[in-house]
Amino acid sequence: MTGPVRTDEWRVFWTSRRNRWKLAIVVAVLVLTLYSLGMFLERIEVRKGAVIDDPVLYLFDPVDLTWWIFGLIYGAMVLALVDLLPNPVRFLTALLAYILLVWFRMVLMYLAPLDPPPTMIVLADPLVEKLNSHPALTRDLFFSGHTSTLFLLGLVSSHRWRKRLFYVATLLVGLGVVLQHVHYAVDVAVAPFVAFASFRLSRSLMQATDIKAL
Repeated sequence: MTGPVRTDEWRVFWTSRRNRWKLAIVVAVLVLTLYSLGMFLERIEVRKGAVIDDPVLYLFDPVDLTWWIFGLIYGAMVLALVDLLPNPVRFLTALLAYILLVWFRMVLMYLAPLDPPPTMIVLADPLVEKLNSHPALTRDLFFSGHTSTLFLLGLVSSHRWRKRLFYVATLLVGLGVVLQHVHYAVDVAVAPFVAFASFRLSRSLMQATDIKAL
């Protein structure tokens, strides 16, 4: 179903004090998680890591696809808001799954320190770059955050055609970051599996806390 946010579902959800507390806690944890991610990324950016001898990257010279990649990402973000906001349970599940995904990513990046491919064309967010004087990140590699987030949106979506759009965006962005030599192939290949694990764990936590699961 498309259209504006269905206030009746939010009204029913909001009548439960437990639901209100859970939403507040998840939002607070999300803010803390994003703050922790920012500090973590600053630390790993100055850390030396290994360079993977990736035969996939030998197949082609890097291509600058920055605008195409971020066009897909921002388009998917807008679609995700349209898709998730009408349903508070789905919205809460998505937030919780994203929190788990970020923490999985920080753990794996810590355990697998990598240097970027030598032929990388830096992927700098065109919007963030205008607001931030810091150089673009290059060592946030294993695993691809953009690819995993888009795949997660496909898992959480309840609409068949929107799911397909998210999955197509996942494929295109995954290919894009490899073609630009921003990521190693393994960074992209692993991303959907971690996203799936985050989604399933989020659903389990929702069930365990007496919120109707997807």
